[in-house]
Amino acid sequence: MGLKEIQEQFSSALLDTSETHSLPILPGTLQADQRIQIYRNNFYISLSEVLSGVFPVTHALVGETFFAQLCKAFIRQHPPAEGSVTHYGADLPGFIARLSQAESTPYLADVARLEWAYAKVNEYWKVGTPFPFEKLALVAPEEWPNILFKLAKNVHLICSDFSVLDIVNGVRNDCLEDVVVTAPQQIVISGGANQEVQCEAVSSPEYAFLETITRGIALGETSPPPDFEAFLKNMIITGVIDDFEMLD
Repeated sequence: MGLKEIQEQFSSALLDTSETHSLPILPGTLQADQRIQIYRNNFYISLSEVLSGVFPVTHALVGETFFAQLCKAFIRQHPPAEGSVTHYGADLPGFIARLSQAESTPYLADVARLEWAYAKVNEYWKVGTPFPFEKLALVAPEEWPNILFKLAKNVHLICSDFSVLDIVNGVRNDCLEDVVVTAPQQIVISGGANQEVQCEAVSSPEYAFLETITRGIALGETSPPPDFEAFLKNMIITGVIDDFEMLD
């Protein structure tokens, strides 16, 4: 049996107890299945700790027991595909959305989506170049319809039927009493110049405008939100919009 085959069987044994007997394990103080069980336990514990670190609010909302079961089920179906766990957990929000046991908390998947986006902002801190105001000032008024504004790489947009930002803040501040869970929210997550994650709820027209930008649509073909000038200024100052180009 080659090394690759042994590694594949060992990986399978961590997820499936029926695989243990086929591994070429030398005799020892413990039985082969007992020795594999030690690795299996550590495997689940370590990955569950990773998930808890990325999704602390999700963890808090469902409690210790449910979260442990959630992690175990998720790990079995979505084991790490690479050695690094940097991107591990990306599929958890979708997994929760399909989970029948989570039907009583329909907002839970969107809370997890928000937490994942919050964690991923850190991957794309922008260094340096400020928004090119001087370049924008040179654009003639009749050319503004051809402007395509660009969102920074570390911006994430989340549209939810629930007040997920209020829920997350409520859990963090231990104050959920006044949260109206069924109030829809549109959220922009970005990284500020001081490397602090910013989460802001925006109006439906503002969210629609930002979402349109992501599809490469120029200003003239969008529906700018009310008080567009003030909104645009805020999005630039907060680093959500960091550049633009002119379309022919």
